[in-house]
Amino acid sequence: MENRKNDELLIKLESFISKKIEINGFIGRSYKRIREISSVDLKKMFPEQFWSSIQWLSYIENTLDTHLLYLVIEDENNNLMGIIPCQIVTDSKGLLFYNLPRSFTKGGNFGNLDFLNLQQLQALKEYQIKLENENLYPSLIAAIPNSYCGILINPDIATNERKSVLKALMYFFNILAEHIDSKIHGLCYIPEHIYGDINEHLPEGYCKLTVGADSVLSIPWLSFDEYLMNFNDKRRNKIRREIKEFKSSGLKVEVLCGAQALSEDLIKLQLSLRSKYGHGGDPEKLSKSFQIMKDYLDDSIVVFNAILKDEIVGFVLFFRQDNKMYAHLSGFDYEKLVNAFCYPNLCFYEPIKYAINEGINQIYYGLSSYEAKVRRGCELVELGAYISFNTKIRNNAILEEISELLSFSEKQQLNHFHEMVSKPKNTKIGRYYL
Repeated sequence: MENRKNDELLIKLESFISKKIEINGFIGRSYKRIREISSVDLKKMFPEQFWSSIQWLSYIENTLDTHLLYLVIEDENNNLMGIIPCQIVTDSKGLLFYNLPRSFTKGGNFGNLDFLNLQQLQALKEYQIKLENENLYPSLIAAIPNSYCGILINPDIATNERKSVLKALMYFFNILAEHIDSKIHGLCYIPEHIYGDINEHLPEGYCKLTVGADSVLSIPWLSFDEYLMNFNDKRRNKIRREIKEFKSSGLKVEVLCGAQALSEDLIKLQLSLRSKYGHGGDPEKLSKSFQIMKDYLDDSIVVFNAILKDEIVGFVLFFRQDNKMYAHLSGFDYEKLVNAFCYPNLCFYEPIKYAINEGINQIYYGLSSYEAKVRRGCELVELGAYISFNTKIRNNAILEEISELLSFSEKQQLNHFHEMVSKPKNTKIGRYYL
């Protein structure tokens, strides 16, 4: 039954890809791979953000379990005007961050239940029970790993035309959702500064949700000591103690760049992390993703290894693009790192030192684990979503209630972490740190 449904979906997608759709004076086309878009304007479309770069998109095309599709808007002269990368999700497998049905029925993607009261928790549980037998696939999401809404507009077009292109992209997205009979669809992980632009041009029936925040650490300091001076005494002493314990454990740090950094040792450590948090993992699949990473992202790879007696016992993988770094993957041998504070050293302190020396001015740490990130200086940049539920769904109203509860709890969580921070002693920095 499932195979038949997937076959039907593939047929629908192929028929959609073959179409040229006229949209308010523009032309809509769709492609499976970013490099299939044969336009001289393609490279200029991509901003500094690594997660929407051509090399990153080329990498994820070869690693995702979902169907990836690029919705493209051209003008009447076939000039490239805008792109939305989308994923079509067909089942509960794969990455939770892009699986809207699973997020609403099982939770775990966004929202923090600790910020709901008992009445709200009970209501959420009852709503989710009612959805247990509801088929909410396929689902369409405009978002790409690592949790980024990669809407791209040609930077050369005028402001008024930009709005028209954005409207055409939103309309095109909705056409695809209807074509595949998407049960839940939406644009996710939208930075707050473009909320309004998207909202203005969405068709009716979309609700706005808060789905998380990108944790961004700006690096204005000339030394690590200067970084430390932005914290109060208690926090500063704690950071120094974590660094001291790390060194006292006999650990050393090795920084490697490029494909050579992706050794087989890292696979075992990544699987250890996944096992700890109940995610499981396939070593063969992870090894394959490393090889694809080497093929497409060689120049961007920066790995921080923790070495104990010539053995790698922990790592954090970043990507570097120009003067920014992006955290992506980590892994640890937890049995050998008891009380060693390896995580904060490899994830924060060593990369900060590296960034200061290399002239990097921002490190992006992405979603989740907000307390650890805020306590080490990150700013939370809120990310939103616009979600729509298929009117054919029997429990449409219940999905709306669930989405409101999860969004509310996420918003409360982010507010909590915003309130945790206090004014820095060095007001010239203009930031707020614990």
